[in-house]
Amino acid sequence: MPGTELRDKLSINDKMVIVSLKEIYKNRVINSSQPPTWISTRDIAEHCNINIYRARYALLKLEARGIVAKQTNKSKNHSWRPVEDHFLL
Repeated sequence: MPGTELRDKLSINDKMVIVSLKEIYKNRVINSSQPPTWISTRDIAEHCNINIYRARYALLKLEARGIVAKQTNKSKNHSWRPVEDHFLL
């Protein structure tokens, strides 16, 4: 099955962050007539019930693997969204 090897190499924290990101993303797509928005690190951290620094660390690792995409705004806060190729991990 594609993606199995990648899933096996992810930490539990990384997997939890991916699941939370996907859930928030899907909820925003379903509950909005607008295009999906980028999700803040804080929203993901709160959804996972972890601190923002652990969430950011996991998200940066996932970005390096091409699983999530990052957008940085003027105040240097990051926002995230799943990369389509890995949406079904």
